[in-house]
Amino acid sequence: MMARFSKSTTPVRRLRRSISTASGVGDFTSSPSAALTFTVDTVAPASPLVEPIADPANSAYDTGFSVTSGAAVTVDVNGVALSASALAADFVKATAGGLDTYTAAKGAFAGTEALVVSATLTDVAGNLSAPTTLALKPIDTIAPLQPAITLATYVTSGGVHWALAGAAEANSLLTIFDGSAELGTATANSSGSWAFTTTENNSTIHDYTVTATDPAGNASITSAAYYEGTPNADIFNFGSEAALSAAALINGAAGTNTVQLTSRATLTDADFAHFQMIEILGLTGASSVSLGANALADGLGTINVGAGNTNIADSNSGSLIVNAASLAAGETLTVTGSTSLTIKNLAGNLNAAGDTGALTVTATGTSLQSIATGSAAISVADSTAGGGVTVDATALGAGALTLSGSATETVDNLSGSIAATSLSGALNVTAVGSAPQSVATGTGATAIADNGSGSMSVNALATGAAKTITLSGSAAETVASLTANVVATGLSGALSVTTKTTSVSIATGLGSNTINAGSLAAGQTLTLTGTTAATVTALGGNLTATGDSGALSVTTNGAAQTVTTGSNAIAITDNSTGSLTVNAAALATDDTLTLSCSGSVTVTNLKGGLNAAGDTGALTVTATGTSPQNIATGSGQTSIADSAAGGGVTVDATALGTGTLTLSGSAADTVTTCRATSLRRASAAL
Repeated sequence: MMARFSKSTTPVRRLRRSISTASGVGDFTSSPSAALTFTVDTVAPASPLVEPIADPANSAYDTGFSVTSGAAVTVDVNGVALSASALAADFVKATAGGLDTYTAAKGAFAGTEALVVSATLTDVAGNLSAPTTLALKPIDTIAPLQPAITLATYVTSGGVHWALAGAAEANSLLTIFDGSAELGTATANSSGSWAFTTTENNSTIHDYTVTATDPAGNASITSAAYYEGTPNADIFNFGSEAALSAAALINGAAGTNTVQLTSRATLTDADFAHFQMIEILGLTGASSVSLGANALADGLGTINVGAGNTNIADSNSGSLIVNAASLAAGETLTVTGSTSLTIKNLAGNLNAAGDTGALTVTATGTSLQSIATGSAAISVADSTAGGGVTVDATALGAGALTLSGSATETVDNLSGSIAATSLSGALNVTAVGSAPQSVATGTGATAIADNGSGSMSVNALATGAAKTITLSGSAAETVASLTANVVATGLSGALSVTTKTTSVSIATGLGSNTINAGSLAAGQTLTLTGTTAATVTALGGNLTATGDSGALSVTTNGAAQTVTTGSNAIAITDNSTGSLTVNAAALATDDTLTLSCSGSVTVTNLKGGLNAAGDTGALTVTATGTSPQNIATGSGQTSIADSAAGGGVTVDATALGTGTLTLSGSAADTVTTCRATSLRRASAAL
């Protein structure tokens, strides 16, 4: 080959030495330089080596290629050359042993592309080699889609065992596992369906999963787990909500089965979509659970809460049991929704203010607990020693609260009603209702404070004898079936009481006081104390009002009765045919005992006045006043004895008519308007 050259002249910029010749000035011709010999390289290098890298899982596939190190590489994909950046993204390049290795990146190719590699070399003289071209076999670096188990059948013929079926990438190889144990393989058909028969029975819980491997050797991620239980009560443990929701199926089969979370979790109803025959959910730590249609379809009926504040929302219309035994004192269970809830073993607090379903609660705390009710009926039972519950009934509205057990119960913000007939512990109620309310007391002491604009009806039938009902506030209070004592000294509203057949005491309120004592039997006593007026009707037993300073109006109907007056005026009406004894020792000297009776009446220790003008029965009076007294007789036979020093009685006998008046004692007596047919004086002046 003839070499070709090009000439280049570079001007001299600086004269470094002077030159003189024999030719004279202006004629400078040098002697020839020494000869320079060189070789010019114009030969192209040999074409680079290009070889495929076979897929070790399947020789029908390649995984990349190798070229002579330093070669320039071009890869055409379906006839289109990859850019330099695309080549770098789709292949991982490595250099070793004089070769550059290009390995297809994961997920770069699906095995359907036509890949052609072209490589050239350029030597140091810039000579370019002829290209080497290689068509690669298919490259598949895309893993199969996640396979799935879609059916597990327990086969009882030909030996009991589980048979599995599912879906995967067409023609992929399935490897079946139970937990970490490999059970075998199956091949998906051209539609992706596969089946596998295990040799395992249902004596233990199984955790079935599968992986799929395509012909190029790419392995899928593991399928969602398919849990199959035993005929007995099973417990399926999950470490997190993510692990729980990843399961394809959790089938408890027969028995009462539990899914147990081993750490705190927040669960939604979507987490229960793959539950089948799971009856119990166990929680650990402070957790939150929302139940809906999926939980209802599964039949989930019980939640065991863990320690820590826990929230349960249930929008279903069925029922749910919540076991709160692990909830510590001071921790709160919050429930919302519309389902009917039974909460057992509550040692902490309960907030049901946002709940609209019925609630049944058993409290077991050994220290004071708090319960905020929902808007529907609620029942609270507490018999734990040292415990006690404070119930905030704000959300209850006009609903009903039922209390039972032996612990002390305090109810605040009550606008509805309380049934506590099975409660033996003390009951303290603050009522705020604007409409009529009711409380059926238990057998323990009861205190009711009511400043609402409504009224309160108290059924005291269950309250034990010698127990006390304390009433206060401004609302009107009606107490029925009283078998206990009443203290209403802090009550400014009207008080109306109906007694039962047992002796009782009533400290009257500051408003009007009406007591129906018709059920009191002979020998039983109503004891009254207080400072305001009171009316006692249908008194069947005795009345003791020694400690009462308010005016009294009494109607008696017993056979043989005793009335002990207070210090204020008292009017007694007795239409029975029995006898009445009135002990007027406490009656103030300036106050009057008024009698309107048809039976015989005996008045003892009279220091004040007596007005018996409306009395028709026999009247016997012992006067003991140390100052003058006035007695107006009735129409019946009258006997007055007065021996008190400094005393003396003025008798108005107008109503006596032609009856007999008998006077005795040492005091001076004065009789006016006397028409009696017989007037007897045993002693002293008349």
